Amino acid sequence: MEKIRIAIRNFTQTILITLIRSLRGILNTKIVLFSRFMANADTKNFLIKKTKVSGSTYILHSNDYGVSRRIYIGLDDEHLKAIKAINLINDSSRLAKEEGGGSRITHLLDIGANIGHISIPLLTQGVIVHAIAWEPDPENFKLLKCNVILNNLEEKVTLYNLALGRDSGKTLKFELSEDNFGDHRIRVAEDPGKYQEESREIIEVKSKSLDSYLDIFKQETLKGNQLILWIDVQGYEGEVLAGAKALISEVKPAIGMEFWPYGLHRTGGIDTLIQAIEHYGSYFDLGQVRPSAERIQELFKLYSHNKDNDYFSMDILLF
Repeated sequence: MEKIRIAIRNFTQTILITLIRSLRGILNTKIVLFSRFMANADTKNFLIKKTKVSGSTYILHSNDYGVSRRIYIGLDDEHLKAIKAINLINDSSRLAKEEGGGSRITHLLDIGANIGHISIPLLTQGVIVHAIAWEPDPENFKLLKCNVILNNLEEKVTLYNLALGRDSGKTLKFELSEDNFGDHRIRVAEDPGKYQEESREIIEVKSKSLDSYLDIFKQETLKGNQLILWIDVQGYEGEVLAGAKALISEVKPAIGMEFWPYGLHRTGGIDTLIQAIEHYGSYFDLGQVRPSAERIQELFKLYSHNKDNDYFSMDILLF
Protein backbone atom coordinates (compact mmCIF):
# COMPACT_ATOMS: atom_id res chain seq x y z
CA MET A 1 0.00 0.00 0.00
CA GLU A 2 2.84 2.39 0.82
CA LYS A 3 4.38 1.92 -2.65
CA ILE A 4 1.01 2.60 -4.27
CA ARG A 5 0.54 5.73 -2.13
CA ILE A 6 3.98 7.03 -3.10
CA ALA A 7 3.36 6.28 -6.79
CA ILE A 8 0.03 8.14 -6.71
CA ARG A 9 1.62 11.08 -4.90
CA ASN A 10 4.46 11.27 -7.43
CA PHE A 11 2.04 11.08 -10.37
CA THR A 12 -0.15 13.82 -8.87
CA GLN A 13 2.90 16.00 -8.24
CA THR A 14 4.04 15.57 -11.83
CA ILE A 15 0.65 16.67 -13.19
CA LEU A 16 0.49 19.68 -10.87
CA ILE A 17 4.05 20.71 -11.66
CA THR A 18 3.36 20.58 -15.40
CA LEU A 19 0.20 22.66 -14.95
CA ILE A 20 1.90 25.24 -12.71
CA ARG A 21 4.83 25.61 -15.10
CA SER A 22 2.51 26.14 -18.04
CA LEU A 23 0.55 28.80 -16.14
CA ARG A 24 3.49 30.36 -14.32
CA GLY A 25 3.22 33.70 -16.11
CA ILE A 26 -0.48 34.02 -15.35
CA LEU A 27 -0.04 32.88 -11.76
CA ASN A 28 2.77 35.33 -11.13
CA THR A 29 0.68 38.18 -12.48
CA LYS A 30 -2.65 37.34 -10.90
CA ILE A 31 -1.59 35.96 -7.54
CA VAL A 32 1.71 37.59 -6.69
CA LEU A 33 0.78 41.08 -7.76
CA PHE A 34 -2.71 40.73 -6.33
CA SER A 35 -1.17 40.02 -2.95
CA ARG A 36 1.26 42.95 -3.46
CA PHE A 37 4.01 40.54 -2.59
CA MET A 38 7.19 40.74 -4.62
CA ALA A 39 5.66 43.64 -6.55
CA ASN A 40 9.04 45.30 -6.93
CA ALA A 41 11.81 42.71 -7.23
CA ASP A 42 14.45 45.27 -8.16
CA THR A 43 14.76 46.67 -4.65
CA LYS A 44 14.77 45.27 -1.14
CA ASN A 45 11.26 45.51 0.25
CA PHE A 46 10.14 44.28 3.63
CA LEU A 47 6.65 43.62 4.88
CA ILE A 48 5.29 42.99 8.37
CA LYS A 49 2.74 40.23 8.74
CA LYS A 50 0.87 38.95 11.78
CA THR A 51 -0.21 35.41 10.98
CA LYS A 52 -3.54 33.78 11.70
CA VAL A 53 -2.36 30.20 12.18
CA SER A 54 0.34 30.74 14.81
CA GLY A 55 -0.37 34.31 15.84
CA SER A 56 3.30 35.19 15.30
CA THR A 57 4.55 38.42 13.75
CA TYR A 58 7.22 38.42 11.03
CA ILE A 59 9.22 40.83 8.95
CA LEU A 60 9.24 39.23 5.49
CA HIS A 61 11.52 39.76 2.50
CA SER A 62 9.56 40.57 -0.66
CA ASN A 63 12.20 39.01 -2.94
CA ASP A 64 11.79 35.62 -1.27
CA TYR A 65 9.39 33.40 -3.17
CA GLY A 66 9.76 30.68 -0.51
CA VAL A 67 9.08 31.01 3.21
CA SER A 68 8.29 34.74 3.19
CA ARG A 69 5.72 34.52 0.43
CA ARG A 70 4.08 31.44 1.97
CA ILE A 71 3.64 33.26 5.25
CA TYR A 72 2.36 36.41 3.53
CA ILE A 73 -0.42 34.59 1.64
CA GLY A 74 -1.55 32.71 4.75
CA LEU A 75 0.41 29.46 4.49
CA ASP A 76 1.95 29.85 7.94
CA ASP A 77 1.83 26.12 8.54
CA GLU A 78 5.31 24.62 8.32
CA HIS A 79 5.65 24.56 12.10
CA LEU A 80 2.61 22.27 12.38
CA LYS A 81 4.68 19.22 11.41
CA ALA A 82 7.13 20.06 14.16
CA ILE A 83 4.21 20.23 16.59
CA LYS A 84 2.98 16.87 15.29
CA ALA A 85 6.44 15.40 15.88
CA ILE A 86 6.63 16.79 19.42
CA ASN A 87 3.15 15.49 20.22
CA LEU A 88 4.14 12.02 19.01
CA ILE A 89 7.18 12.08 21.28
CA ASN A 90 5.31 13.49 24.26
CA ASP A 91 2.50 10.93 23.89
CA SER A 92 5.07 8.15 23.80
CA SER A 93 6.81 9.67 26.82
CA ARG A 94 3.55 9.78 28.77
CA LEU A 95 3.17 6.06 28.24
CA ALA A 96 6.74 5.61 29.46
CA LYS A 97 6.00 7.76 32.50
CA GLU A 98 3.25 5.41 33.52
CA GLU A 99 5.97 2.79 33.71
CA GLY A 100 8.25 4.96 35.85
CA GLY A 101 9.99 7.20 33.30
CA GLY A 102 9.23 9.77 30.65
CA SER A 103 9.40 13.52 30.20
CA ARG A 104 8.36 16.07 27.57
CA ILE A 105 10.11 18.02 24.83
CA THR A 106 11.14 21.42 26.17
CA HIS A 107 14.05 22.49 23.93
CA LEU A 108 14.46 22.83 20.16
CA LEU A 109 17.64 23.00 18.11
CA ASP A 110 16.51 24.80 14.94
CA ILE A 111 19.13 24.08 12.27
CA GLY A 112 18.61 26.07 9.09
CA ALA A 113 16.28 28.41 10.96
CA ASN A 114 15.59 30.82 8.06
CA ILE A 115 13.52 33.70 9.50
CA GLY A 116 12.27 31.76 12.53
CA HIS A 117 9.11 30.23 11.08
CA ILE A 118 9.60 27.00 13.06
CA SER A 119 11.02 28.07 16.42
CA ILE A 120 9.05 31.30 16.87
CA PRO A 121 5.52 29.81 16.69
CA LEU A 122 6.56 26.87 18.86
CA LEU A 123 7.72 29.31 21.51
CA THR A 124 4.79 31.74 21.23
CA GLN A 125 2.36 28.85 21.55
CA GLY A 126 4.20 27.38 24.54
CA VAL A 127 5.03 24.11 22.79
CA ILE A 128 8.69 24.50 23.89
CA VAL A 129 10.42 26.76 26.41
CA HIS A 130 13.74 27.48 24.68
CA ALA A 131 15.27 27.30 21.20
CA ILE A 132 18.79 27.48 19.84
CA ALA A 133 18.83 28.50 16.18
CA TRP A 134 21.52 28.42 13.49
CA GLU A 135 21.16 30.30 10.19
CA PRO A 136 24.21 30.86 7.95
CA ASP A 137 22.76 33.36 5.45
CA PRO A 138 23.39 36.97 6.61
CA GLU A 139 20.11 38.33 5.17
CA ASN A 140 17.95 35.58 6.66
CA PHE A 141 19.79 35.95 9.96
CA LYS A 142 18.99 39.69 10.16
CA LEU A 143 15.30 38.97 9.76
CA LEU A 144 15.54 36.07 12.22
CA LYS A 145 16.92 38.44 14.88
CA CYS A 146 14.25 41.03 14.11
CA ASN A 147 11.47 38.46 14.30
CA VAL A 148 12.69 37.14 17.63
CA ILE A 149 12.55 40.71 19.01
CA LEU A 150 9.13 41.43 17.44
CA ASN A 151 7.70 38.40 19.24
CA ASN A 152 9.35 39.29 22.58
CA LEU A 153 11.41 36.11 22.63
CA GLU A 154 14.91 37.47 23.27
CA GLU A 155 15.17 35.54 26.55
CA LYS A 156 13.99 32.31 24.99
CA VAL A 157 16.10 32.05 21.82
CA THR A 158 19.86 31.77 21.33
CA LEU A 159 20.99 32.68 17.81
CA TYR A 160 24.08 31.77 15.79
CA ASN A 161 24.93 33.17 12.35
CA LEU A 162 26.76 29.97 11.40
CA ALA A 163 26.44 26.80 9.37
CA LEU A 164 26.61 23.41 11.05
CA GLY A 165 28.67 20.59 9.58
CA ARG A 166 31.05 17.74 10.26
CA ASP A 167 33.90 19.88 11.66
CA SER A 168 34.38 23.16 13.48
CA GLY A 169 36.46 26.04 12.21
CA LYS A 170 35.73 25.42 8.55
CA THR A 171 34.85 28.00 5.91
CA LEU A 172 32.28 26.64 3.49
CA LYS A 173 31.01 27.79 0.11
CA PHE A 174 27.36 28.80 0.33
CA GLU A 175 25.28 29.16 -2.83
CA LEU A 176 22.40 31.65 -2.84
CA SER A 177 19.09 31.15 -4.60
CA GLU A 178 17.82 34.35 -6.23
CA ASP A 179 14.16 33.84 -5.36
CA ASN A 180 13.86 31.13 -2.69
CA PHE A 181 15.80 32.11 0.40
CA GLY A 182 15.06 28.74 2.00
CA ASP A 183 16.96 27.04 -0.82
CA HIS A 184 20.38 28.53 -0.10
CA ARG A 185 22.75 25.56 0.17
CA ILE A 186 26.23 24.51 1.13
CA ARG A 187 28.02 24.14 -2.23
CA VAL A 188 29.21 20.57 -2.75
CA ALA A 189 28.48 19.81 -6.41
CA GLU A 190 29.60 22.00 -9.30
CA ASP A 191 27.52 20.12 -11.88
CA PRO A 192 24.53 21.76 -13.60
CA GLY A 193 21.29 21.25 -11.68
CA LYS A 194 17.58 21.70 -12.17
CA TYR A 195 17.69 25.08 -10.39
CA GLN A 196 20.78 26.34 -12.25
CA GLU A 197 22.69 25.88 -9.02
CA GLU A 198 25.99 26.07 -10.88
CA SER A 199 25.24 29.74 -11.72
CA ARG A 200 24.31 30.87 -8.23
CA GLU A 201 26.17 33.56 -6.33
CA ILE A 202 28.63 32.10 -3.82
CA ILE A 203 29.50 33.52 -0.42
CA GLU A 204 31.63 32.05 2.35
CA VAL A 205 30.17 31.03 5.71
CA LYS A 206 31.79 29.81 8.91
CA SER A 207 30.79 26.43 10.29
CA LYS A 208 30.91 24.54 13.56
CA SER A 209 29.89 21.05 14.61
CA LEU A 210 26.97 20.36 16.92
CA ASP A 211 29.32 18.45 19.19
CA SER A 212 31.25 21.67 19.84
CA TYR A 213 28.15 22.86 21.75
CA LEU A 214 27.88 19.69 23.83
CA ASP A 215 28.97 21.38 27.07
CA ILE A 216 26.21 23.97 26.63
CA PHE A 217 23.63 21.24 26.22
CA LYS A 218 24.97 19.46 29.31
CA GLN A 219 24.69 22.67 31.32
CA GLU A 220 21.01 22.64 30.48
CA THR A 221 20.97 19.09 31.94
CA LEU A 222 18.85 17.99 29.02
CA LYS A 223 17.84 14.41 28.59
CA GLY A 224 17.19 12.93 25.18
CA ASN A 225 13.43 13.01 25.65
CA GLN A 226 13.52 16.76 26.35
CA LEU A 227 15.37 17.78 23.19
CA ILE A 228 14.48 17.74 19.50
CA LEU A 229 16.68 18.68 16.55
CA TRP A 230 14.76 20.21 13.64
CA ILE A 231 16.94 20.19 10.52
CA ASP A 232 16.26 21.69 7.09
CA VAL A 233 19.55 22.23 5.28
CA GLN A 234 18.73 21.25 1.69
CA GLY A 235 20.52 17.91 1.47
CA TYR A 236 23.36 18.65 3.92
CA GLU A 237 21.66 16.80 6.79
CA GLY A 238 24.16 13.93 6.76
CA GLU A 239 27.10 16.28 7.32
CA VAL A 240 25.28 18.08 10.15
CA LEU A 241 24.60 14.78 11.92
CA ALA A 242 28.14 13.53 11.24
CA GLY A 243 29.22 16.45 13.41
CA ALA A 244 26.84 15.40 16.19
CA LYS A 245 28.10 11.89 16.97
CA ALA A 246 28.78 12.60 20.64
CA LEU A 247 25.48 14.45 21.09
CA ILE A 248 23.52 11.61 19.52
CA SER A 249 25.44 8.99 21.48
CA GLU A 250 25.21 10.70 24.87
CA VAL A 251 21.82 12.40 24.62
CA LYS A 252 20.09 10.61 21.72
CA PRO A 253 17.71 13.47 20.98
CA ALA A 254 14.69 13.21 18.74
CA ILE A 255 15.40 14.37 15.19
CA GLY A 256 12.91 15.93 12.82
CA MET A 257 14.19 16.75 9.34
CA GLU A 258 13.41 17.21 5.70
CA PHE A 259 14.24 14.20 3.54
CA TRP A 260 14.85 15.55 0.03
CA PRO A 261 16.43 12.96 -2.28
CA TYR A 262 17.37 15.51 -4.96
CA GLY A 263 19.26 17.64 -2.43
CA LEU A 264 20.94 14.57 -0.95
CA HIS A 265 21.95 13.50 -4.44
CA ARG A 266 23.53 16.91 -5.11
CA THR A 267 25.62 16.61 -1.95
CA GLY A 268 26.31 12.87 -2.26
CA GLY A 269 25.03 12.64 1.30
CA ILE A 270 22.67 9.67 1.44
CA ASP A 271 25.20 7.19 2.85
CA THR A 272 26.42 9.67 5.45
CA LEU A 273 22.84 10.41 6.50
CA ILE A 274 21.81 6.76 6.84
CA GLN A 275 24.97 5.97 8.79
CA ALA A 276 24.20 8.80 11.20
CA ILE A 277 20.61 7.75 11.89
CA GLU A 278 20.50 3.98 11.36
CA HIS A 279 20.73 3.15 15.06
CA TYR A 280 17.36 4.88 15.58
CA GLY A 281 15.97 1.86 13.76
CA SER A 282 12.85 3.47 12.32
CA TYR A 283 11.40 6.75 11.12
CA PHE A 284 7.93 8.31 10.94
CA ASP A 285 6.57 10.11 7.88
CA LEU A 286 5.08 13.32 9.30
CA GLY A 287 3.03 13.77 6.14
CA GLN A 288 0.80 10.89 7.21
CA VAL A 289 -2.32 11.56 9.26
CA ARG A 290 -1.30 8.87 11.73
CA PRO A 291 2.44 8.29 11.24
CA SER A 292 3.64 4.75 11.80
CA ALA A 293 7.16 3.40 12.17
CA GLU A 294 9.03 2.49 8.98
CA ARG A 295 12.46 0.87 8.76
CA ILE A 296 15.33 3.32 8.22
CA GLN A 297 16.54 1.23 5.29
CA GLU A 298 13.34 2.10 3.42
CA LEU A 299 14.79 5.59 2.97
CA PHE A 300 17.34 4.10 0.57
CA LYS A 301 14.46 3.00 -1.69
CA LEU A 302 12.76 6.39 -1.52
CA TYR A 303 16.08 8.02 -2.36
CA SER A 304 16.71 5.73 -5.35
CA HIS A 305 13.23 6.32 -6.76
CA ASN A 306 13.22 10.10 -6.29
CA LYS A 307 16.80 11.41 -6.46
CA ASP A 308 16.08 12.97 -9.87
CA ASN A 309 12.66 14.28 -8.81
CA ASP A 310 13.41 17.72 -7.36
CA TYR A 311 9.81 18.17 -6.19
CA PHE A 312 9.66 15.11 -3.94
CA SER A 313 10.40 15.70 -0.26
CA MET A 314 9.02 14.59 3.07
CA ASP A 315 9.45 15.49 6.71
CA ILE A 316 10.47 12.60 8.93
CA LEU A 317 10.89 12.03 12.65
CA LEU A 318 13.33 9.79 14.48
CA PHE A 319 13.14 9.12 18.21
